[in-house]
Amino acid sequence: MEENRLGQAVRAQRKKLGLTQGALAKMFHISTDYVSKIEKGGRVPSDRTRIDLEDFVAGKIGKDGVVLSSSEASPYNEADEYKRLESILEQEKKRLSDAEYYRVVGAIFGVIEDMRKEREDTGQEGKVPSVREAKVAGKAKEGKK
Repeated sequence: MEENRLGQAVRAQRKKLGLTQGALAKMFHISTDYVSKIEKGGRVPSDRTRIDLEDFVAGKIGKDGVVLSSSEASPYNEADEYKRLESILEQEKKRLSDAEYYRVVGAIFGVIEDMRKEREDTGQEGKVPSVREAKVAGKAKEGKK
């Protein structure tokens, strides 16, 4: 999505949901100033932020920052999720050493495996966690250390 269009679409979706720039910034762990600049087209978002904002604009992320179920948003597509993850990892590989990169990849797959086990334990077996769910779970896991 062209950056200026993305900014306009973010602003429209944010207003539609009745969110302030501050609330949107908090949802995506970015600054209010950064949201403002993205909306005005004065700043190009990072790949991660762009992906999150595109999901927000597409209605895949609700006003509480929660990934919506397939009945509330477009159907879940595992192949698309893995393509997005691959894109993020490719960007990270450029800035990390090999050892750091493989630690990140191992951590991501560890979180996904933990989520799959938890879903089996709670009877939600077969549901694959989205990349966003994995990121949220990963942050929660980091907080427990």
